[in-house]
Amino acid sequence: MSHHLTEGDLQLIESLRLAPQTISELGDELGVSANAVRQRLGRLSASGLISRKKSGEGRGRPHHEYHLTTLGHRTAGNNFPDLAKALLEVVQSIEDPKVRKTLLSNAIQRLLDSYESEVVGETIEARLAAIQKFYDDRDIPIAVERSAEGALPVLKVLECPYPDLEDKDHQFCEIEKQLFAKVVGTPVHLCQCRKDGDTCCSFQSMEKNLKTMQ
Repeated sequence: MSHHLTEGDLQLIESLRLAPQTISELGDELGVSANAVRQRLGRLSASGLISRKKSGEGRGRPHHEYHLTTLGHRTAGNNFPDLAKALLEVVQSIEDPKVRKTLLSNAIQRLLDSYESEVVGETIEARLAAIQKFYDDRDIPIAVERSAEGALPVLKVLECPYPDLEDKDHQFCEIEKQLFAKVVGTPVHLCQCRKDGDTCCSFQSMEKNLKTMQ
């Protein structure tokens, strides 16, 4: 299951990493209203990232404290963009292109293993729609287009997922091509590439029917 978290959600999760807090305490720390805190807590609770318990005994109105679940702690610890970028840069520095390509392919395969349940469907169109949602959930805009009736579908990646990484030999485009081929279920062709001056990277399915990709 994926969790689309806003910047505000991540701030709230970060606030709960060290100790449980009440709505009032969270509002003071984050500088937002109690209603805004309640909305964020509602989303995060529905996703299984936080839970609450009563706090305060004796006289007076009891209140609730909110704390991260085990899943919430994992989510809080998963924000390592700098580390991911550093690791990719190390891979890029490997001079042997075969070794570099193998390492990146293995990384993509691990991603496929992790997210395979999210990209399903009995037709190419269904799988492409699932891929579009998969990327939309991660704030990476893509589109599925057909140039004419009966034409093979084209998957357009409208914004590069790797904007900070230099790619001299199209290695990330090639890795994306491998990824899309496996999740779509047919070979795909890289028909446009931003590295060549095009406005986006486009991948066209080469088959009309699903087939097993090894």
